[in-house]
Amino acid sequence: MSKKNIFPIDASQILFFARSINEENPIYYDVEYAQSKGLKGTIAPLTFVEAYHQFDSTYRLRPNPDKKWPGTPRQKITESKKNDKQKKKSQSKGGTGLHAEQHFEYHLPVYSGDVLHWKDGELKSWEREGKKGGKLIFTEYSTQFFNQNDELVVTARKVTVITEKVVKEEDGKKSS
Repeated sequence: MSKKNIFPIDASQILFFARSINEENPIYYDVEYAQSKGLKGTIAPLTFVEAYHQFDSTYRLRPNPDKKWPGTPRQKITESKKNDKQKKKSQSKGGTGLHAEQHFEYHLPVYSGDVLHWKDGELKSWEREGKKGGKLIFTEYSTQFFNQNDELVVTARKVTVITEKVVKEEDGKKSS
């Protein structure tokens, strides 16, 4: 396990995340309540593992004091922002991108005190013809999360879509 892929889970992270999604279930912050439900302790809410990006030094939207942050101001997707595998497959001419799907498969609970590490899975990519932006380039990513005992706890899959070219405005209105 490389040091850059370590995601320590603590009770305050779980509490703050639960509050941010307006989750009031005491299973996320009350150890005695969680134990009364047959758990070892408090657990993380369902989509919590996505916070791993804060511990991933390669994540492009994570602020880095040595680099200009690409999230401000918003920039169009360009070839230079894509990873090498996606560059080879997409042949995009600077189209628009979006996060299309997210799936989580839970194998074990994520507990306060766990130290997760992750492995990125293989990429799948496919294309479909779009109506206004040329080809739609779909890419599926998979990330597996393991606890400190190397037990698989969560498998996360996401699909992104990038248009082949910028969608042109029609009649003064932006198309999407």
